[in-house]
Amino acid sequence: MTLTAYADTAGVGYDRMSKVLRGEAVMRLEDLAQSERILGGILGPLPESPVRAWDGDDY
Repeated sequence: MTLTAYADTAGVGYDRMSKVLRGEAVMRLEDLAQSERILGGILGPLPESPVRAWDGDDY
């Protein structure tokens, strides 16, 4: 995927995205989340949550 295509898909300007990739602009958390949604595999495998689901029988 080209940078132009990615910027269009992400709804971000080409100028801003190229600055982020060159290190001239700060990457925001939403940039990372959007990259994960569009490209996948950015974050790698995520650990299971240590919190278990409530089943209603705890009390």
